[in-house]
Order: sequence, then structure tokens, then C-alpha cells
Amino acid sequence: MTVPHRSAIVDTNDRRGRAPQLAQLAYPMHEIVARMFQMEPVGPVRHILVAGAARKVGTSFIANHLGDALGMSGQRVLIIEVMIDPAPREELPGLLAMPETSSTEQPMRLRLGGAEAIPLVSPRSPTFRQMSQRLQLRFDTVLWDMPPPATNSPTAIAAELMDGVILVVEAGHTTRSALSFAANRIRDNNGRLLGVVMNRVRRR
Repeated sequence: MTVPHRSAIVDTNDRRGRAPQLAQLAYPMHEIVARMFQMEPVGPVRHILVAGAARKVGTSFIANHLGDALGMSGQRVLIIEVMIDPAPREELPGLLAMPETSSTEQPMRLRLGGAEAIPLVSPRSPTFRQMSQRLQLRFDTVLWDMPPPATNSPTAIAAELMDGVILVVEAGHTTRSALSFAANRIRDNNGRLLGVVMNRVRRR
């Protein structure tokens, strides 16, 4: 897969605590997918949360190319983009009521506003489990493209329900404090942090 900028995935569980060299981080997207497949199986549907450590770091770019790469590997993929700002109303129940249209050729995409997403991803509500059971019939992987896990976003709330969380940072722009805050928010909410994707890594 060819992308405008290479991306890197950083293992946040490095027991030696050493940061890998930049050249070792520049993985093509299919290798990021391979890392996901190394996870222990948790069920027919994998819910993967892709969130930026800060705004405008290219989270949707990563989520979309990750969805394309999963589709190329034979997965039926749904990408749910959760917007902070007001968004066109697209309800998930409406999608579930549609005739079977999912395929491995191209991921299906859905946009939700934050107010619509919160009831779906609240750990105290049975809605997520019911929705997940229905999605298992149509999709192999659900990618949740969500805003940074700030105080008012549903991202931190959703982390506990996901099979894994990938944080996105922008090379040379995202601060260490922003990444630390986002990672701690995920962990504090019992999220399983798989790693960090460094976006817009220059080839040189």
C-alpha cells in the first residue's frame, strides 16, 4: 500500500524502556495490521479504537488506510467516525436495518455525532453489547475513529469496551505531555493500549 507519508507504530510495552531509533519505526501499513493480528482472539468482531493524542494529527487518515489494509487481508470492515462538532445524523440502528452490503472490497463508513455515540459506548449501558452482537453478523472488524480522550469526549469512556486502542501522534508536533495525558486517560479507564502510530514521518 502506498501512502503519502509513512507511519510508525511504537511499542509502548518496551520492557527495556528504550525508545527505538526512528528508522526502526517506519513500518508500512500492512505491518501495523500484522501487529493487530498478533493479539489474542477475543471474539468474532474486533473493536479497535483509533484516537489522536491531540487534534489534527491525521487520525482519520490512519483509520481509513488501516481499514483499507484490513479489507485487502480479507476482512469486512466498518469504520465509525465519531465527531465532536455537529455532524450529519447517521444512526447505527439504521445501518443495522439495511440489507447486507458489507464486503471486503471497501470498508463501510459511518459518521456519528458525539451525543449519539456516548449512549452506544457507555460501559453502564447494555447497548454496546447488543450492537456488537448484531455487528458480528456483518463485519469482522469495527474501527472507531474518535477524537482525543479529553474530558468532554466519549473516547475515554469507550476505551474500556474496546479490544484495543491505538493512539496517533504527528512526528515533530505532538508533545510528550499530550501523549502522556492521552495514554493515561486510556489506561485509567481500563483501556488496552496497543501502541502509538507516529504519522507523517518524513522519508529522510
